[in-house]
Amino acid sequence: IALILGQEGGDASPSPSASTNYSENDNVFAAQALFAATGDASRALEMMPRAPSVFLERTLLGALAEGLTASEALERLPRQTLMLYVKATQSLIFNHVASRRLREFGTEPRIGDLVLAPSETSSSVTTRRLADVMEIAEADLQHVQAEDLVLPLPGSGIRYPTYLQKVYEEVSLEVLKLPLSVFHEAPPFGMPLVGDYRRMVVKPMCVEWE
Repeated sequence: IALILGQEGGDASPSPSASTNYSENDNVFAAQALFAATGDASRALEMMPRAPSVFLERTLLGALAEGLTASEALERLPRQTLMLYVKATQSLIFNHVASRRLREFGTEPRIGDLVLAPSETSSSVTTRRLADVMEIAEADLQHVQAEDLVLPLPGSGIRYPTYLQKVYEEVSLEVLKLPLSVFHEAPPFGMPLVGDYRRMVVKPMCVEWE
C-alpha cells in the first residue's frame, strides 16, 4: 500500500487475496515463501499455479521477473484492484478510529463531532458526491444522537473532527507505518483520494424478535 500511495520503501511482494482460501493450496504459499526468502521472481512464478484465483500474484511475479521495479510492477495490475486496496486501507483506519472513539468517549455525542449538514439527506453518505458536514456545538448536543455522527475516511476532500485529528495521525502510523498526510497528497496511478464519510454507528430499524 505504501507504493500505491507513492511512498518509498514499500514492496510489491505478492500475497494472498483476502477473498480467496488458499488453505489447501501449498504451491501458492511455497511460491510466496520462496520469493520472500530469495527475491527470485522467476522461480516463484514457475511454482505459482496457473489459476484465475492467483491472477494478481502471477501478474506481479511476471513483471518482477522481467526486471521491472516494484512500482512498475504495480502498474500492471488493474486500476480497480489498486483502488480496492486503497479503499480497504481507508476503511481500516476508519475502523480503528471508530473503535477508539467509542472506547475512550463512549456513544454520547460530544462537541466537535461531525454530522451531516442540514442540507444533506440521510442517504448522502452512500452517494458518490462527498457530503457536506458540520461540527456540532454545545447547543446541538440535545438534538444529536449517536447514529447521527459520521467519521471521515482519509482523503484530500474531507475534514476531521478537531479532537480526533491526532487519533487519525496515530492510527495511520501504528497500523500502516505511514503518515496520515499520504492520503492528502496527489497519489500515483491517477487515483483520486478525496475520502468519504461513514456513519460511526448504525441503529437497526424495524427489527422484530420472539
